[in-house]
Amino acid sequence: LDETTSGLVAHNWYIAILAETGLTGLVLWAAFVAAALLALRKTHPSARTVGYSVLAAWMVASLFIEAPLDYASTGLVLIALGAALAADWTSSSRQAA
Repeated sequence: LDETTSGLVAHNWYIAILAETGLTGLVLWAAFVAAALLALRKTHPSARTVGYSVLAAWMVASLFIEAPLDYASTGLVLIALGAALAADWTSSSRQAA
């Protein structure tokens, strides 16, 4: 059913993924989250805290929001996760020459 004609909208991202992509899409999305969690385990503790916090906030928000049409919220989450995984979070005492 088209949501514009029926008025039916999934106000939960997990249900929207399941309805639009089926079990395969839901499994692939869960694999992405699992891969992010495993990758964050190997990072600096500060990066791990930021990554886990952003991922947890995104997952909780997905319970209450529709699937984003402009992907703005997803893009921000992916940027924060990328920064947590790729940035150098070690504090080094560099002296100016």
